[in-house]
Amino acid sequence: MQVKIVIISRTGAEADTCVAEGDFYKKDDGFALTYSLDGDSCSLSFGGKSVCQQRSGKINYFVKFTAGERCFFEFTEGGYSFSRGVDVTKAEGVLTEGGCRILVSYSDEETTDIFVKADYVK
Repeated sequence: MQVKIVIISRTGAEADTCVAEGDFYKKDDGFALTYSLDGDSCSLSFGGKSVCQQRSGKINYFVKFTAGERCFFEFTEGGYSFSRGVDVTKAEGVLTEGGCRILVSYSDEETTDIFVKADYVK
């Protein structure tokens, strides 16, 4: 099913917003969103107690956020890459009448909150 996806990422006083159209898939243990961002293939999924975020293309990364755990992800762009570890405090997903919502909160030096709203396109 097609959805309009709004992703808001806030670290301290800074906030970034991305808007994309994509697809929603219901899974046995949760749901998934797929979309394109600046030509890269992206996905967000929620299942069990984890949120997974993946991007492939010019920028590549994969991270599995699970509340109460420290997670690591490898980020590559061009010839540059680095690994980053963060402490996850929230990793939640919920289905709504009009789509789904995802909330992730993690910290390293500062706290970052990621809010995802995906609403069905009629």
